[in-house]
Amino acid sequence: MGSHPDDRARALARVPLRRMARAAEVAEAAMFLTSPGGRFITGHVLPVDGGSSATFLEENANSNLAEDEQTIQVS
Repeated sequence: MGSHPDDRARALARVPLRRMARAAEVAEAAMFLTSPGGRFITGHVLPVDGGSSATFLEENANSNLAEDEQTIQVS
């Protein structure tokens, strides 16, 4: 994240939980994956990002939908 306060505010605005993860929260996710409870989880990415990756996917899906609607109207 950039050092400018506006950069931090923009980044936090994209995180549904409105805060950055604490180091302990990231460590807990890693500990879960290495615990007996996570032994059958393989080949997946576990985002510990407060929901920002889901928000990003939703924004892109909505953007693509809008583009498709414009294409249909023009055709």
